[in-house]
Amino acid sequence: MDERTHDGAGMFATTRWTLVQIAGGETADAQQALEQLCSIYWRPIYAYLRRQMHSQHDAEDLTQEFFALLLRRKIFARVAPGSSTFRSFLLTALKHHVMDTRSRDRAQKRGGGVPVFSLSNLNGEEQLSAASVATAPEIAFDRRWAELVIERAHHRLRQDYERREDERTFDALIPFLRGDPPENAYQTAAGELGSRLETIRLAVHRLRKRFRDSLRAEIAQTVGSEAEVDDELKYLLRAVSG
Repeated sequence: MDERTHDGAGMFATTRWTLVQIAGGETADAQQALEQLCSIYWRPIYAYLRRQMHSQHDAEDLTQEFFALLLRRKIFARVAPGSSTFRSFLLTALKHHVMDTRSRDRAQKRGGGVPVFSLSNLNGEEQLSAASVATAPEIAFDRRWAELVIERAHHRLRQDYERREDERTFDALIPFLRGDPPENAYQTAAGELGSRLETIRLAVHRLRKRFRDSLRAEIAQTVGSEAEVDDELKYLLRAVSG
């Protein structure tokens, strides 16, 4: 299944909401769409469950069960794109799931006995480390979500440079996307690329603009309209810096 977005007017042509609709349908692609959603978004869900004081094993099982529940009850089929952000939709559904599971024995019911997506090799505890300092499960969820969006935007940008066969420039300019670079960062990059300082400053300006565009494109996949992108961006920047 191909997952694409496009710049400009076509940005919302194929989004996470499209995957949601496919996952909630009756087609042969429903399971594949759900697996793709799981592979992208298990980390904030796992972070939330660990902050709920669940053990590592229980959090893994509950993450599996949550996605299986979404498929089994066809919850995806009931939600309309644009009714909320994909982040808030998943968090609300997860909270309901946690409340439901507290009132019953989960031992034989987790995931309906059929794992949707394997978490065994994904190093959940390592992925959790950045969110583990959060004071509440909701904060852990939002922070891990924001980190995930930034990671995917970073990967999207790197792919853009790879398509241009300009990975060397990307690797040399990476420090300029990580907060305040060292004082000699421009000189270092100029030396690595054999360029003048003025050329490096222009390249950094372009890199940062492309990263903002990449970040907005990633966020656009989780909201219902372009008008919501700025609000979601502000929210996620607060979450990751809080």
